[in-house]
Amino acid sequence: PWSVDGQVVHKVAFMDQLLSEFRQQSMPQPQLILVTHSIGAHFVQRICILRPDILKITKLILHLTPFIRMDAPWPERSTLDLLASNPWTSIAIARRLIQLMRWFPLRVVDGILAIDMHDRESRDITTALVRQQPDVAENILRLGLEEIRDLPEVFDVSTFSRLSLLLLTREGLQM
Repeated sequence: PWSVDGQVVHKVAFMDQLLSEFRQQSMPQPQLILVTHSIGAHFVQRICILRPDILKITKLILHLTPFIRMDAPWPERSTLDLLASNPWTSIAIARRLIQLMRWFPLRVVDGILAIDMHDRESRDITTALVRQQPDVAENILRLGLEEIRDLPEVFDVSTFSRLSLLLLTREGLQM
């Protein structure tokens, strides 16, 4: 489930469960206000395009700092492009590194993570994941590589336009 498509399916299943509970309790159909952050903006856009029934009961979508794939400087960009263009090799290498890091002293793991993670609490959580649940770390890497490879590099204005038209049409308004 930890792919972009899997995340969308997971969110839809959660929403379907909530809507089902409303129906089972004979409650009126809810009006949704969807608040997103980061990659959640992309997920909600896809949900609303794929599921007109969810869009129909959506009154407002509020994106807080939506995910935009960064336009990294050349050295980082070339590394990210190389990793994303060879996902299985990248994941195999990362898996092996994660397995090795389980045996490194904590201060070494912390030092490696401190290169990019300046927040101590984030490093502690990541260290625990790497050492105790390496499969979770691998899943995060898989999702990250898919995001680098597949998500738009610029803000997806076309989806917002389609959603706006659908919402305005539903409300009987015109642009």
